[in-house]
Formats: sequence, C-alpha cells, structure tokens
Amino acid sequence: MFVSENYLFLAKGKDNGFQIFDISNIEKPVLLSTYTVPGYAESVFVKDNYLFLATDTEGLKIFDISNPKRPILLSSLEVSGSAESVFVSQNYAFLATGKGGFSVVDVSNPRNPKIAANLKVPYFTERVFVSGDYAFSAAKDTPDGKLTGTNLDIKNAGRLLVIKVLK
Repeated sequence: MFVSENYLFLAKGKDNGFQIFDISNIEKPVLLSTYTVPGYAESVFVKDNYLFLATDTEGLKIFDISNPKRPILLSSLEVSGSAESVFVSQNYAFLATGKGGFSVVDVSNPRNPKIAANLKVPYFTERVFVSGDYAFSAAKDTPDGKLTGTNLDIKNAGRLLVIKVLK
C-alpha cells in the first residue's frame, strides 16, 4: 500500500494487479480504478505521475497515473529472481528480488527502464527502503552463509541488510 496526496494505491496480490482510491474524504474512500496484471502484485510505489509495481514473476511494471481513473502501462522489465518490493529514489528504482538479491533500475525514462546494477546476496530479499546513501532490506536466511560486514541479525525476523549506494 502507498499513500500520496489524496490517493491510496493498493497492490492486490495474485493475478489482481492494483487499485487506486480517492481518499480526499477519508470516511468515504472512492475506488477510481483497478488494473489487473498477471503474477503476484507484491509492492507498489508512487513518484510524481508514475506508479511502480513489483510483480514477482513479471518483474517491474511502470504506469502513467496522471489520470488515476485510467492508468496506462508504459513499460515492463524482467529482473533476476522475483520482484518482491520496490522503492524509488531520484531516477532509480531499487528492487528486492528474492533469491536474485537486489536490482537497481534506471527509471529516468519510464518508457525504457534499464538495469543499472544487480547485487547477489546469500539471502532471500523481501523488502527494500532507501534513505540517503543507504538501501535497507529485510531478508530471510538461506543456507548459503553470511554476507559479511553489511548485515545485522534480527531475532526471529531473518536479517536486515544495509547496502551503501554509490553515486
């Protein structure tokens, strides 16, 4: 789920895509649109007039939402692993990609996104958040070993990965 101004954007799970609600009257939210996509809609992020959707086996999908009643699919990009979560900062989309680790996608041209970097880690990355020069991710342990120097153990919750983002 993502909230921006008077709108709520909701990733809907298996073969359901996303929905956009007008929440200007919080007591009476209004469904404006539903967009169905194949795969499992895992995560949604909105920046400016663009909606970024992480869809496990379908990768990253970018939509023009300048008219929230009629989202328009602009592009799709396959990623290594499964797109579990997306966070956009400046001109880059950061993706937690399950067994694939991380992907960083240049989205400066939303109609033509390009992989800028991939980072393999010995964990299943599930969520990603970016703040300043760092990307943070929640990840599950795998039997492959440890990622040295960039992780902290979290009791009963897998791992927190901290990655320095080079500019």
